[in-house]
Amino acid sequence: MERQMKLIIADDEPFICGMLEKLIDFDALGLELAACVNDGKTLLAKIEELRPDIVLTDISMPKMDGLEVIRLTREKDIACRFIIISGYRQFEYAYNALKYDVDDYILKPVEGQELNKVLLKLCSAICHNSLLHDEQENSGLYEYLIEKAPHEELRSEALSLSEINQRFRTTFQNGWYRFLFLKLDFTRDKKQLTEDVSSVVNKLHDMTKTSFSALCYDVVISDKQDGVMFLLNYTQEKDKEIRKQIHAVFVEAKNVIDLFQGFNLTFCVGQAVDKISQIEEAKRSCRRASWLRMHYGLNQIIYSEQVEEGNTAGFSVQFKEIRENLEKSFVAMDIELMKEQINRFFAHPQSILCSTDSMQFIRDIETRFSEIYGMVTKEVNTDIIRKKIARQLHIRADFKSYQEELIVQLSSHMEDMTRTVSEKNAKPIRQIYAYIEQHYAEHLSLESVAGLVNLNPVYLSNLFKKESGQNFTEYLTDYRMKKAKEFLKNGDMNINEIADALGYTDARYFSKVFKKEVGVKPTDYRKIYG
Repeated sequence: MERQMKLIIADDEPFICGMLEKLIDFDALGLELAACVNDGKTLLAKIEELRPDIVLTDISMPKMDGLEVIRLTREKDIACRFIIISGYRQFEYAYNALKYDVDDYILKPVEGQELNKVLLKLCSAICHNSLLHDEQENSGLYEYLIEKAPHEELRSEALSLSEINQRFRTTFQNGWYRFLFLKLDFTRDKKQLTEDVSSVVNKLHDMTKTSFSALCYDVVISDKQDGVMFLLNYTQEKDKEIRKQIHAVFVEAKNVIDLFQGFNLTFCVGQAVDKISQIEEAKRSCRRASWLRMHYGLNQIIYSEQVEEGNTAGFSVQFKEIRENLEKSFVAMDIELMKEQINRFFAHPQSILCSTDSMQFIRDIETRFSEIYGMVTKEVNTDIIRKKIARQLHIRADFKSYQEELIVQLSSHMEDMTRTVSEKNAKPIRQIYAYIEQHYAEHLSLESVAGLVNLNPVYLSNLFKKESGQNFTEYLTDYRMKKAKEFLKNGDMNINEIADALGYTDARYFSKVFKKEVGVKPTDYRKIYG
């Protein structure tokens, strides 16, 4: 070890502290004993004073229990690792230990071999702490490397491996590249699991990094809201060991999430490729493994390469028709047509739905919808909409619920589009209403008001009819007749003056229009209501 790491032991019984001290192989582990304490309050004070690397603590202690010490240490943002030693087997203690990011949980009576094994694993992780710190600093680059680069920069083969390493701060070497995804699914509302999800994802992240690092040139990890995706780079000769490690990680990860209610876990394994320019294909096969879980079930390891692709050649015409009809529904904001086409797609046989082509079909539909949504609503970053939809779809664990959620998401956003278009259309119509109120006495035409709102007269004519229920001339006449009634009831103006005030140059024509619209002559209306 490069440096001595500090350890604090805490237990309410001094003789147990002494026993633990004798069990630990300090020299082999590169540890020094910084303090032994017997109550929680003293432990917290020593942590603040000594800033130890590792704390080995009991839960049940006087003045303050071990979990409260851990919670306060986390609140104070003190970087130290915890191992709990306790006689309690209750679920709640293990649950809270994981929630507070405890590294391990050992039951009494403690065996020396087990204790030293746990400490060795933790010491090794601490020795790589600077690398982990670099990883945190590089998290944005790593996220881009996993999410965007496979589809943009890396597939072009424009960058050499050394340039890629410099660009993304990786340590890739010639060999195999494989994407894996520890996919979480939720049996409870994800909103109720926010704190638990964060704890589980953090634990899975650390577990993955530790488990695969020794076998790989590099392990690049991206945390997601529904799990952890990572990219391994290793030699072909290590593939059998990698597969064994995948099984071991899955077992360990299942033990972690079994402590939390409402979680399922599927280990989605993509196909390995031997060129970094092919990692888009590698990522797609990993996504397909996640897609396959909706048919084959959760809580297992799914290798994409072990599930034969369904032959979609005979369905290409149907796929094309559905795609075209969906695009029509998006443009027309026709929700019923959209539902019909989505249901038609998911009516295909399961073997076809499980194919990469079907998975890509849905992804393309999401992307195309987002583009059309952006054009209609003037949303600049259409990728935000696609991600919003995808986020809800990713937590659906079977094709039926996925189908239903897709319809819900598209319907909701299409309603937003309809409202946007309605508001957009209503604005020029409102402007025309206001203009008529102020200029009804002038000569007004559809062409003249179309120029005021910068719209084509033909388009405005259709829009005006749609928004007001009348064409422009009908609306203008109705408004003038309303004003005529006011003049006839409340003023002393004669018919010629009223006609002139309403924009009619011929009083007889005004009277004719008034009788047609109101049912009586202007003079008779004045006698009745004046």
